[in-house]
Amino acid sequence: MATIVEHRKHPANTLTARSIKATLVLAADEILALSAPDGQPRCVVRINVAERTVVADLNAKSVRKAIATIRANGPQACAVVLQGKLQPDNTLAEAGLTIQLKASTNLSANNGGSNNDQS
Repeated sequence: MATIVEHRKHPANTLTARSIKATLVLAADEILALSAPDGQPRCVVRINVAERTVVADLNAKSVRKAIATIRANGPQACAVVLQGKLQPDNTLAEAGLTIQLKASTNLSANNGGSNNDQS
């Protein structure tokens, strides 16, 4: 009698993840419109993206710092990134707001065109 060996078929290249990390690039000028008064510990923001609304509960101090950085450098000089774990209910858990200053084009243009001729 022949022995039949059954092999379980596992889907090839299938992985399991613990969470979905989302990175949302925001408009710096819209951050200036946020309200995060002193003494308020949290700031809830709603972001409309791809026909859905993502809700993030942010530390109000980080929002105030972001607003100050954007005001000091101008919206065109700032990149705003919101990151966190995307939940099934479209909330962004463990959300953090980051402001990154863009590289200055004037600085690179001045360095590239400088004349170091010493006579």
